[in-house]
Amino acid sequence: MPNPDPYTYFQIGSLYKRKDIHDLFGGQRQGGISTPSRHPVIFLFSSKRGEEFGYQDGWKDDGLYYYTGEGQVGDMTFTRGNLAIKNHLKDGKDLFLFETEGDLRRFIGRMSFVGYEEVTIPDIKGNLRKGILFKLIPQDASIETEPLHPEKYEEPEKRSFHDLRQAAFNAIKEADGNVADSREAKARYYFRSNVIASYVRNRAYGFCEACGNFAPFKKANGELYLEPHHIRRRSDGGPDKPEYMIALCPNCHRKAHHGADKEEFNKTLLQKAHWIEESLFKGTLKYVTVAVTVDDEGRVLITKRPANKVLGDHWEFPGGKLEKGETLEECLKRELEEELNLSVSIERSFKLIDHDYGDFQIRLFSFICKLPTHEIQLNEHSSYVWVLPKELDKYHLAGADKKLAKVLKQKFFLEAGNPTRFE
Repeated sequence: MPNPDPYTYFQIGSLYKRKDIHDLFGGQRQGGISTPSRHPVIFLFSSKRGEEFGYQDGWKDDGLYYYTGEGQVGDMTFTRGNLAIKNHLKDGKDLFLFETEGDLRRFIGRMSFVGYEEVTIPDIKGNLRKGILFKLIPQDASIETEPLHPEKYEEPEKRSFHDLRQAAFNAIKEADGNVADSREAKARYYFRSNVIASYVRNRAYGFCEACGNFAPFKKANGELYLEPHHIRRRSDGGPDKPEYMIALCPNCHRKAHHGADKEEFNKTLLQKAHWIEESLFKGTLKYVTVAVTVDDEGRVLITKRPANKVLGDHWEFPGGKLEKGETLEECLKRELEEELNLSVSIERSFKLIDHDYGDFQIRLFSFICKLPTHEIQLNEHSSYVWVLPKELDKYHLAGADKKLAKVLKQKFFLEAGNPTRFE
């Protein structure tokens, strides 16, 4: 089987030969912890043979799987495979757990590390030593538990994606800490999952990060409905790193799981998620709002940037950069007032356009707006013009605006008595 994907190859409950596992995916062929270099996975092999040395592998009443670390002589330490388990979330790797049955290995499922205990067990020479007992939870677990300190695990507040981003990465940094109490460990796991998912949804500001369309509806609590998709997994349970997650509308989410081209689609989503997070990490990603302002003749307003500014002499849809603490709508109204002395009424959200200019990147959030109530006053731009969407190609548009113009030409058309209808 050429270039198999471990995320789709292994089926829970199925049996495999260990030799075949390593022939296909690589990794150390001996020992309980194997770390293939070609895939973002860590194989854990649990065996009943460990019982003679005091190992305690297996499921417990708390719903967690206890897995004994590696090291046959002397105290176990957080090196090699043990360190790989502890750091798997920060390193962007998933734990694949197998149990030994005779000469075969049964796949138990994908797991996440939630804590560990230090236990006293004998080594292979019979000497007592310090052992590490990892606590693992299935990624698709639906266990509900009350934490010992509930004030630490409140639901993420509705706040800016900048604040949620910091909270998400703080949760990832804390993922390798020791939490001996199982209830607390599970609570931390679910909090981490929730805060990362909340960050990814807020990162998109209500727009699907695949098709660019706006969220189809609001939830009962007023939040815009998008679904966080774990790109590398068939199941969406459990936490992941933001660069492996993306916010999707329900249609794109179904496509990612069931579409005929789902493999290529998920590759594209992974590239997009990496692009977003890398740009945010470098501080080069700009969030920008723009208005698709339409007059009674079906023309849209575009403005020309001054020659001495970035992207000078390019035409663009009017708008500007989002400031911390603003909503997209607040940003757009402020920018139009400052730059054009316009007071517009925002009818609805339209499209998210992502574009890379090389030195910086842009997320362009566009809105359909009603005609301005004041005369245009150029405070920043060198010129403006009202133009039919089909004529936008005649103007030297900036890269992101050129993409938006293409969408407009596909979506925007004139009808008798209704010159500003959108499909």
